[in-house]
Amino acid sequence: MVAVKKLFKEPPAFQLPLSKGNDLLVTCVYKPLIVDESNAPILDVNGKKQFAVAPYPDGAEVTMAIDSMPEGVFVATIDGSEATIFGDHLLVDDTKNGTLWRIVLTYQNGVDKVMCNGYVVRADGK
Repeated sequence: MVAVKKLFKEPPAFQLPLSKGNDLLVTCVYKPLIVDESNAPILDVNGKKQFAVAPYPDGAEVTMAIDSMPEGVFVATIDGSEATIFGDHLLVDDTKNGTLWRIVLTYQNGVDKVMCNGYVVRADGK
């Protein structure tokens, strides 16, 4: 058996609980990796990578996309280290259980980074 290393770490996956009549409200706090002058991670006393709350990069945009919805892209309002995503319940009420979603950070140079993703779990038995 051959050990295979990952080229990069995959984004964390979460369930997105939706319930009829409940607006979608998500706040993403920007916590980049702490690195030294050579861009190497600075480890804590236990040898783990450290992250710190910081303002989103200049010109960045954060969006949340919910697949199978024509209106399913929500643009966040960025305020310092927080990106707040709002989606009216009328747009998300009919989203089906198991639908894929993702939150994407787009840098000023156009590079996209999926910060997290997952699938919808209906919290209303729908």
